Amino acid sequence: MRPVSVTPGPAGEANEETSPARYEAEIPCGERWSVRLILVAYLVIQLNNIHNAAYVGQDFSFHADATDGVLTNPSHWFNLDTTERPLIHWLGAACRIYTHNQYTYQLAAFLCVLLSILALRLLHDCSRTFIRHPVLRVAGLAWVAFLPVTIVTAVVYAADTVVLLPFVLTCWSLSRSVQATTDRAAAAYALLACVGSIAGDFAKFTFTPLPIIVLLVVLVLASRRITSWRRAVLIGSLAALAPAYVGGWLYVRNKRELAQVPVRTEFIWVGTDEMTWRTLLFPKWSDRRIFDAPTYWDSVSVGGKKVNLLLVNNSFSYPALLHLGIFTDVVDYADYAYRVSNHDGARRPEPHKTYARWSVRIGLIFSIAMSLSLLALWGWIIRAFLHHAPMPPTGLVVLAVLATAWFLPLTLTLPFVRHVYEWGYWLPRLVLPAIWGFALIPFALADRWLPRRVHLATVAVAVLVLLQVVIEIRSVWY
Repeated sequence: MRPVSVTPGPAGEANEETSPARYEAEIPCGERWSVRLILVAYLVIQLNNIHNAAYVGQDFSFHADATDGVLTNPSHWFNLDTTERPLIHWLGAACRIYTHNQYTYQLAAFLCVLLSILALRLLHDCSRTFIRHPVLRVAGLAWVAFLPVTIVTAVVYAADTVVLLPFVLTCWSLSRSVQATTDRAAAAYALLACVGSIAGDFAKFTFTPLPIIVLLVVLVLASRRITSWRRAVLIGSLAALAPAYVGGWLYVRNKRELAQVPVRTEFIWVGTDEMTWRTLLFPKWSDRRIFDAPTYWDSVSVGGKKVNLLLVNNSFSYPALLHLGIFTDVVDYADYAYRVSNHDGARRPEPHKTYARWSVRIGLIFSIAMSLSLLALWGWIIRAFLHHAPMPPTGLVVLAVLATAWFLPLTLTLPFVRHVYEWGYWLPRLVLPAIWGFALIPFALADRWLPRRVHLATVAVAVLVLLQVVIEIRSVWY
């Protein structure tokens, strides 16, 4: 590994804040092969999931109908609701034409898996600017790639499947544009960020406000002299203006095309009481039930009537549900073929249930580490901004800020949404890009704050990640 030389600040002197932001670690041969092995293993798991029809997700019938609508009336892009975007349906329509309606969704799922592999590769490359130790970079990639929520979301035929690459591409390009050595290179990377954001606008409604966040990021970095004001204006103009226009245009077109369609998702701003603020923000003692790794199909008796455990209003806190959904296939998509063949919404079989339980239990270490490191990083950013102290590495700042901007709007609106449990609005698949961003923060801070015997500490982290990965893979391999 070697640090890149510090770039002089606007006044000609070395800018101290660029020191942690401007290095980029070389990739040792062992790390290259480790990354390839991880991505190949990930591909094998996803091919098995496609074979088991895991692409049939919770809203599969809605998306299949929308795909039919695209083929019936190509000029009509929207068929579901005001948050719908057409990219996944265009992909499905192209696959249907290419396969003559024989393997439409299998091919679509395979292409989405390939896109997620590229996203994982870019995420690892992004980590080179803020994680120096190769073992920690590999561990971070493995942890992200083999999370059950990653494995499931990346193969299910739904809008959440196609957002991963645009999100990571936007973060990677924006970080590179700020750190580029010339304005020409900065412009090229900013245009890539523009492409990523525009592709994201066609993939998911959540991309719509991100251009504002991009502008805020580059303005803050310019105010701290990590980049020049000229560079900030260049990046902001190229990376934010066009995506903002496209997002607004798509929203207007969506509203126009769906003007006569009944509203499917609505916000009740006085609150629905389905998920209260207490449930959203604070863990409960009853959350300990998640360590049994319940699924959507597990039922309990309430008032003499059987109901699905995870659909009971305010039964679990949102932090507990988020943890459960990250570390298990909570809806059993990977087990789809088994459930269909048994016609009973079958319980998760053994030994998968045991592995799912251990995934949730050991995963608590990672959830706590991720939560504390996220708070620590934001404390670092705020302190640096208020007291003119050195900022965290630029790539880490970009990833954390955009991930937070993705996460907060989707979670803070949950108390105002109807059917928040029944329709799965709390499921981590909706915030997976944010989870990817948050997941690398503990490894970045560990890289900076581990004790002097760093090799022993990083080996311990790698062993824990390997144990968790093996358990997670076993819990979703059918």
